[in-house]
Amino acid sequence: PVDAFVVRKAQKSYGMGRQVEGPPVEGRKVLVLEDTSTTGGSALTAVEGVRKAGGNVVAVAVIVDRDTGAKEKIEAEAGVPYLFAFGKDELGLS
Repeated sequence: PVDAFVVRKAQKSYGMGRQVEGPPVEGRKVLVLEDTSTTGGSALTAVEGVRKAGGNVVAVAVIVDRDTGAKEKIEAEAGVPYLFAFGKDELGLS
């Protein structure tokens, strides 16, 4: 089965008070998915949050890669593959 969850930028002091909201990720393989990535910062925050919650991040995937260094940053800092469906050139965004 595929479950979905949201990773907040920071843990909240109200509600459930968790950074990862949704079904438990502890001990599970997780693919971090974003619509697009420019700097890779949001994806890295999500990777960190999932790992803190006990999840095993297997890759970061984005729909559109803007070719602005996110791939290199994520692979270097998170140590996971960076995958994308479309590059900016394929969409005529260069």
